[in-house]
Parts: sequence; structure tokens; C-alpha cells
Amino acid sequence: MDMAKKIFILAFLFINALILSSCALQQPTVNFIEYKVNSVTTDGVELMFLFQVENPNSLDVNLVSYKYSVAINNRQLIQEVRNGFNVPRNSKKNILIPVKVSYNQLFGTTLGVLDALVRGDKELDYKIDGELNIKFMEIIFKVPMTSQGKIPIPKDITF
Repeated sequence: MDMAKKIFILAFLFINALILSSCALQQPTVNFIEYKVNSVTTDGVELMFLFQVENPNSLDVNLVSYKYSVAINNRQLIQEVRNGFNVPRNSKKNILIPVKVSYNQLFGTTLGVLDALVRGDKELDYKIDGELNIKFMEIIFKVPMTSQGKIPIPKDITF
């Protein structure tokens, strides 16, 4: 093989390696940001959970869909699958999960609410488990989405 062919092959391999390394996928991440108590009524509470998806790649990724379940005080309240969206390269996008919860769902009955307040319960446990289905170059990646913690029982519950 002559020297020109060797140089051409080496240059070709070097350029392909460079292109492939620049396209190497870093798995997008999802982080829990916060929750907010949106409203408190005589029937229940509306909560909003905010997650943020980060795409560290130099190419856009397609969040095909995401699914999640929400449990409060170990009672599963919601299980949903939602359509996704595009996450532009080197950017972040938010996922907002609204949760409307009646006091009957939380405590069984209105008397259960009063009983919890009389016992001095001040907070509720919550847990969100989910998964993002992200498509990048025709490959689907599953990225976990999770958060758990405590939510204060609203002080302004009225009957």
C-alpha cells in the first residue's frame, strides 16, 4: 500500500472517530425541583410537583413520553402516561405534575381528617415514581424520575 493511501485511511479513521465521539450520548437527567400547594378547599388540596429535564448533549433529544405514579401516605392516587416534547440541545425543560387530592382520599373520611388533626399529624408522606422515554438517534432510553418527602398538612382546612 502506498503512503498516500495510508494517510487517507488514517485521516478517514481519525475524522470518523472524532465525529462519533462528538455524538456520544450523555444520558439526559431529571431532577425534582419543588412542590407547591396550589390551593386548599373544603374538599381537598391541589399540589404541583415540578421536575426539570436536562439535555447535556449537542443534539436535541425527543422525550417521547413519560409516566408517573403519585402516592400520598402510601396510597397510590394517580398513575398517568403523558405525551412528551422535544428537549433542545444543551438546555433544560420543566415537567409539571398537578395532583388534586380529596381529604377522603388522604384520610378515608372527613372524620379521618379531624382525627389526624386531633392526633397532631402535621405532614403527609409523598412519593413520585416515574420514567421518561427519551429517543435519540432511533434508540429509546429510559430515565428514572423519582422524589419522596413530606408535605405539611394545610393549616387552613375548613369544613
